[in-house]
Order: sequence, then structure tokens, then C-alpha cells
Amino acid sequence: MLRTAAKCIIQPRNFVKNNNSNSKNFIQRSYHFLHRQDGRSTNNIRLGATQRIAMRLSTFHQSTNGSDEFLPLAGITLVGAASLFGYNYTNNTLMEEEVKIEETKGDSSNEPTRMYTRNEILYSQESKDIRNLADQLQEHFLLTLNNYIDTTKKEGWNGIKWERDQGVHGGGIRYQQVNSELFHRATINVSGVHYEDKERYPIDSATALSVILHPKNPYAPSMHFHISYVETRSAEKENYWRMIADLNPSISNVNDTEKFESNFKTINHMTPELLDDALEFGNMYFYIPALKRHRGTSHLFIGNLSSQDMSKENGKELAEDLAKKTIKRYASIVKNAIAAHPSNSLTVTDYEQQLYFHTVYFFQVLTLDRGTTHGLLAHSDNDVGTLGSLPNFVDKKLLSKWKESIDSDMQQQLLQQIIDLLPDDEIKNGVKGNVVDDNLRSKIANVVRKHYRGNRGATSKQANLNLKWWEEQRNKRLSN
Repeated sequence: MLRTAAKCIIQPRNFVKNNNSNSKNFIQRSYHFLHRQDGRSTNNIRLGATQRIAMRLSTFHQSTNGSDEFLPLAGITLVGAASLFGYNYTNNTLMEEEVKIEETKGDSSNEPTRMYTRNEILYSQESKDIRNLADQLQEHFLLTLNNYIDTTKKEGWNGIKWERDQGVHGGGIRYQQVNSELFHRATINVSGVHYEDKERYPIDSATALSVILHPKNPYAPSMHFHISYVETRSAEKENYWRMIADLNPSISNVNDTEKFESNFKTINHMTPELLDDALEFGNMYFYIPALKRHRGTSHLFIGNLSSQDMSKENGKELAEDLAKKTIKRYASIVKNAIAAHPSNSLTVTDYEQQLYFHTVYFFQVLTLDRGTTHGLLAHSDNDVGTLGSLPNFVDKKLLSKWKESIDSDMQQQLLQQIIDLLPDDEIKNGVKGNVVDDNLRSKIANVVRKHYRGNRGATSKQANLNLKWWEEQRNKRLSN
């Protein structure tokens, strides 16, 4: 049986502009399609396929551009809307999935480079729907940052594709800026992994949008956002969402925190009880015992949202609304911070506070964050992306000092191994620190992986992810 999977060959592709200066701009995407048989890639689309299927595989229907014309599929560049094909195993036919491409106005320099992937073989309609949502939200984040914050107009986004087990079990695309005008580092990652072909595996699929934004301006807060949807293997466990949105300022601003947190009250299907539990759960998770502080100033963390809490459609709407309203509110906070504190007004003290906080962030991610550790232990296909949350500049002297406050010998050993990897001091903006580049991220990933694989039980020393507490709170919410 022919399995079909469409995926983009990753190359920088900018938005293109019509010669008519008054017309809208459209996203330009370049697609290439692979076909898999028995898990192997092949360019022979006729293997195991009927003539009709082969013909449809070699065409692309341009359905929303005002034309019914069929175009050759492989190697074409499309402008406008697109259809992607999924294989229906029940009747050996092909289903068309229409994916809308947002239209935007403005100079093409203000648009992100956009690429698309379908290198995973998605079996359930639910996983397809969630992946489509994640892709749309990824694009929404890119466009919001580019169009709302003026300083990003000159910057592009570098798209990087990664594959799980060479694409057999999915993969994803992350867009990033490194040392751009606005960001020290910004990563917007979508992933979709699936394991239906593995007999013994706890889940069938997991789809996620993960975002980390570290602005250069010390008064503009960092922000972490994550939504994921898991299809479980066990009939006893329901599919569920996990949602996180946290604000992480280098220089605290009470008004910013209030604006960020009050925004959650406007989210579709976010009840006051659910919000209270999510904020408390987030505060428990993001607490750093060794430093006696939280990572940020506002931490929303929905540990598990399933059909016990609300319908699947409402859960999906909550996730979408949370994503769109959070990035809009965050962009507003950053824009105002930059306007109030332009670069020519910043002092060495401002940058010292930023270095301190970035080191806190680095410390929390590598010694406490369970999501990061799980990602590194699961596979090594996206190490740089998994550690994309690490700031680019930290202080290893602070890390050495804080190491002594960790109450676990195993975690002290881990931190020391990471400290040993950090390079010699450099001075940036009058502040002495240590650069964290992608090569170092790869080395850190290997150290973390080796540590937890060689020290069983070490993960118990990480952050407080008390899902039993979350379940108890859910029962209370449902009983009211």
C-alpha cells in the first residue's frame, strides 16, 4: 500500500510582492512531495498505486486563487492558497486538505520567511486538525511580531526543519532570530511526532507549538508559550492539552505583569476556577528552591485539559484563543517597553540586571525543567531547538555560586559539567559574561542526556509537576 506524505524542501523563501504596488502580498511557499512505501522514501509515485492515484499525486489544485486550473505538483512555487494531500487507508483514495495562507499588506521586508512541512504520516483526523491549528498559530505569531513591533521590519526569520527518525515518526519546523535588531534569541517551533507503528509506546501522537522570546532591551520581558496535544495509546487515558504562558522580565514591571495576567480572563472557555488553578500550578512548577524565587512574574500552566473539563471543540478554541491573545498582549508590552526605554537610554546597570535574569533562566531550564529534559531524552533530532529557550549570554560565576545551594548532589554534578562547557568571559554592553551559541547547546544537550540516563531517579529532583494535585483540583471544579 502506498503511503503518501508531503514535505517541504527547506530553503529560504521570502514573501513575494506583486508588481502592482497597490496589490496585496502573498506568502510564497515551495513544496516538494515524498512518497513512502514501507517506511522508505521513494520518488516513484506509481509504486503500489493505481493510475488514478498517481495522476492525482502529480497535480495540485489551486482552489482559492480564482482558478480551477491543475498545476504540476513537484518543484513548483505557489502563491496564494494551497491544498495538501492525505492518504485515506479505508478506501485507497486521497483526501484534499485545504490550508489557507494569510494575506498581508506592507513592504515585503516586513514579512517572515515561511516554510511548511507535512513530513509526518498523520493517521487520525484529530491529529491532522491539531497540526493544522499549530501551523496556523505559528504563522500568526510570526506575523504579529513582524507587523506589530516596528523594530522587526528589517529582520527575517530563519526556518530550520528537523525530522524524528529521518521523518518516519514526524518532525517539525522552527523559525528563529538570533542577535537580530529586536531579539537576542527568538524561537517559534511547531512539532508533530507520531508512533502508531510502535507496538509498545504510551502515546500515538503529540503535536506542539513552543515559543521562547528573549528581547535585547532589558526592559522588554522574555516570554515563554507552549501548547501541546497528546493522543494517548491507553483506552483508560483521555487525549489531553497542556498549555503554558509565562512572562519573564529582567527588570520587573508590575503594570506589565497585571496586563499579561488580566488578559487570561478574556480567553474563551477560561473559567475563573480553571484560571486560578492554572496560575497556582504554574507558580508551583516555576519555583526555584535553590534561589528562593520564581522564574518569572506570571505563570499560567494548565497541566491537563481533556474532555472531562470541556468538549474537544471548546478545548481547541481555548488553546487557539490563548495563543492569539497572549502574543498580541505580549507584543504590546514589548512595544511599549522599547518606546519608554530606547537603546540610547540604557545603562550598564540595566544590562547587568538582564544578565542576572538570563542566568536565572538558564539555571532553571537546565536543572529543573521537565519538558526540556523529556525532549532531550526522547531523541537527539532537535537538540538546538529543544534548548532554544537558553539565553545567549549568561554568567558562569553566578552559576558556580548557585550550585552550592542545590540540595541534590546529582544536580550539582550536572550543573558543574555544564559550567565546564561554558567559554571564557566576554564583555557585551559593558557587562562580562559567557556566550551560549548553538554549538554549545548541542554539547549541553549531550551532557544532560548522559546525566539522566546514567542517574536513574535524577528527574525526581526537578520542578514540581504535581499532576495529582491538578486532578484533585479538577474534581473540585467539576463538583461545583
